Amino acid sequence: MHSESTARRFSRRVAIGQVTLGPPHPVAVQAATAGADLEVLLDEIVQAAAAGAELIRIEHADRVPPAVLAAVVRESPVPVVAEIPAAESALRQAAAAGCAAVRIVVGREAPLRTHAPRLAAAALETGLPVELAVPEGGRGALLLAEAGLRCCALLAGQGLTELCLAVLGPTPALVLATARLLAVTCDYPLQFALAATSAGATATARAAALCGQLLAEGIGDSIWISAAGAAVMQAHLGRQILLALQEGS
Repeated sequence: MHSESTARRFSRRVAIGQVTLGPPHPVAVQAATAGADLEVLLDEIVQAAAAGAELIRIEHADRVPPAVLAAVVRESPVPVVAEIPAAESALRQAAAAGCAAVRIVVGREAPLRTHAPRLAAAALETGLPVELAVPEGGRGALLLAEAGLRCCALLAGQGLTELCLAVLGPTPALVLATARLLAVTCDYPLQFALAATSAGATATARAAALCGQLLAEGIGDSIWISAAGAAVMQAHLGRQILLALQEGS
C-alpha cells in the first residue's frame, strides 16, 4: 500500500514467490526471525503473517538443518527469504529447501567479489532472486551508496538481473541521504533499515519515522522495522506505517 499522491520511484520488478517488488505493486512488509526449532519458527511466522508480513526472512538460514528449513518453507503462509553468507553451497541449500529468495549480508566486498561468478551462476540456475544487504561499516552516505552499487554490479556483471538492494545504517540522517542517492542512481528494488543495537520505544520510533519519510518521498519497495523486536511486532509496525501513509494521502 502506498500513497497515490506520491510518485513512486521507478524500479525493476523482482518476484519473490507470489510477492512482486517494484511499482505498480505495493510496498511489501518484511519481517525477520531466527532459530532452528521448527515449531517455534512456524509459530513466529504464522503470527507475523497474521500481523501483516508478506515476506519472512530466516536469519542465518545456512545454520538451519535442511529438513527444518524445507518444512518451514512448506508450511509458511508467505514466501521465505533465506539469509545466507556469500557461498554457492548456501544458496543451493536454500533453493533445495524451496526458499523464494536469498539475502546476502555483505560485511566485506572481497568475499562477494571472489564468489560472485559461482553465486550468480547458481542463482540463475535455480531461479532465486538475490537481495544484497550492505551495512554502513563506518562509511558516509556517498561511500555507502557506492558500495551498494559495486556489490550489485559484481552479480549483475555475471548476468544476474533479479537483484534487490538493502542498506543498513546507524542514523536516520545517513540512511536518508544514502536512500536519496540510490533512488536516482539505480533501478534495483530498495529497502532501508536502521541498524539498531537494541529494540525499544526510542529506536522503534526513529525507525518508523525514517521509514515513513522515505515512503512519503516514494523511495522503498519493501520495509523492515528491525528495531520493533519480534517478527510479529516488525510486521505490525510495518503494516501500520503503510496504513497511515495511505490514510494520509
